[in-house]
Amino acid sequence: VRAVALADDGVSAISAADNGEIIWWNVNTGEELQRFQAAGAPLFSLAFNPSAATFFISGAEGGYVEVWRIFPLSELTTWTQNNRYIRALSCQERLLYQVEPYCDGQ
Repeated sequence: VRAVALADDGVSAISAADNGEIIWWNVNTGEELQRFQAAGAPLFSLAFNPSAATFFISGAEGGYVEVWRIFPLSELTTWTQNNRYIRALSCQERLLYQVEPYCDGQ
């Protein structure tokens, strides 16, 4: 671990490794909440946005800086449900999976 930052809420923390991997943690439970992969490596610094623990900044070798946003699971789930695309099944797939109504004439 190369860098660690604790959010003002006292519940969230992020850690960074030499390989550019960033992990968001729940400090109370020790649970890993989400992983990120930085473009620059190795990472040297991390900082939470003091006004919102959903944003943080990472700094890497060569002056590379990235701004990250942490999406709560509920927000990701809602976005996925609202933006997913489900294609129509072909006639062969309807027959294979026994999805009615089958195609015309079958």
